[in-house]
Amino acid sequence: IDLTPEEPIRTINEDEYLILGLVEKAGADIPSIIAEIKSLGTITDDLSFLKIDYLPSESKTEHYGKSIERDDDSTKPIVLIDDHDEYDDNAPAVVTPEYHRLVEEGRSLGKEGNWSEALSILEKAYKMRQDDPVLNRTLAIATFREKDYEKTVEILEKYLAEFPQKEHFWLYLSMAHKQIGNLDRALEAAEKVFEINHNRVVNLLQLADLHYRMGHFGRSKIFLEQVFQFDPDNAQAKILEEKLARQASQSGT
Repeated sequence: IDLTPEEPIRTINEDEYLILGLVEKAGADIPSIIAEIKSLGTITDDLSFLKIDYLPSESKTEHYGKSIERDDDSTKPIVLIDDHDEYDDNAPAVVTPEYHRLVEEGRSLGKEGNWSEALSILEKAYKMRQDDPVLNRTLAIATFREKDYEKTVEILEKYLAEFPQKEHFWLYLSMAHKQIGNLDRALEAAEKVFEINHNRVVNLLQLADLHYRMGHFGRSKIFLEQVFQFDPDNAQAKILEEKLARQASQSGT
C-alpha cells in the first residue's frame, strides 16, 4: 500500500499487522478489504493472486476446542440418528473452487435428504482430498444412508482417530460394523459412546441389542432397563424385551 499517493515519493506500508487488521475489520470479504485498503492509500500489488484464510477471534475457541458439537439433547428418545445434527457452520477448507463447490453441493443435497446424489458428488470431492473433517463427516453419513457400510467404517475409523470425542460418529461406526457383522467392533464403538455419554438412549439400545446378539443376555437386560428409564414406551426396546423373555423361557432361567 502506498500510504502517500499524492506525494512525489511513495511511502510503502511496512507494517505487517496493518493488513491483518483490515482483514478483520472487513470480515474477510475481499471487496470490503479492497475498499479498506483504498481508504488508506493506493494499492501497489496485483490482488488477483490474493488468498486469505481468516478465523474471527471470537470463534477460535469453538473452532479448535471441543465445544463445536451442537446436539446437546443426548436423551431424546430416537432410534434413528438425526443426520442434520451432525453439521456445523464451518465451511471446509478450500483446495480449489471446484472442491469447495462439490462439498457444499453434497452437503446441501444431504440436508435435503437426497443422499444418493449427495454421495456421488461427495465421492468426487473425496478423490481430491481425504483429510477434510467436514467432508469426511458428511461422506460418512452419506455412505451409511446408502448402505455402503464398509466405506462408512473406513472413513470413520480415520476420522475418529483424530476426533475421538465425537459421540455421534462412534454411534454411526457401531451401527455400520453391526450391519456388516462385525459385532465385536460394533460393541467397542458403542462402548466409546457410553464412555462419553452414559445417557444416550439410542446407544443404550444399541448396547442392549449387541449384547443380545452376542449371547450376553444379562448385560443386554441391564442396558435395556436403562433404555426404559428414559423412554418407557420405546417400541424397539419392547421388541427386544420380548426376545429376552422368550430366551429366558426357553433356557429355563
